[in-house]
Amino acid sequence: MAIYIYEYSSETFEYVGKREADADPEETKIKGEFVPLIPANATLVEPPVIDEGHVAVFIGNEWQDKIDYRNYYLVDENLSVTEIKTIDKPDGIVIDKDLAEKINPDDYKIEDNKVVEKTAEDREKERKERIALLSLTKREVFLAVYKAKQITPDMIKAQITDPEALIEFEYANEYYRGNPLIDEIGEKLGYNSDDLDYLFENKELPQ
Repeated sequence: MAIYIYEYSSETFEYVGKREADADPEETKIKGEFVPLIPANATLVEPPVIDEGHVAVFIGNEWQDKIDYRNYYLVDENLSVTEIKTIDKPDGIVIDKDLAEKINPDDYKIEDNKVVEKTAEDREKERKERIALLSLTKREVFLAVYKAKQITPDMIKAQITDPEALIEFEYANEYYRGNPLIDEIGEKLGYNSDDLDYLFENKELPQ
């Protein structure tokens, strides 16, 4: 009956194949019977049958059935994806191939150390955060309001009763959408939050 040796990688110790063993000439001669020659990175221990996506690794004197994380991908906090180069699981967030092929910062986020799809609420929150950072010059704001309702700068300033707010408004070179004063003045002029968002995105008010 043929005797086989089972070879494994010198770097990863994973099973790479089997072949019929050669005779160890000295030991076979001494014992008078066939003694297999076991080269480096080989064993007579037969590896187990493993499932797809797993790998047999020779550790110590036995085979271990491990998940092969080279079939997975690592994702960082910016949702950048890299291939995993090791059999063992690395530190960080691991995702499968299907998710790795479609993941992007517009549709996914990291939550509780997992990659999850963004909800409609998430998208709206991000939209508001983005718009809050938009700015317009004083000229752009005054011109847009005048074109929409023929409201002059003096008429706008007349809506501001708080002295500090008036100074802030009067002497600012540009206005940011996220400034609460913009909502306060806009409401007095008959504009809601969506109208003001439109103004800062388009430099004009909706008709």
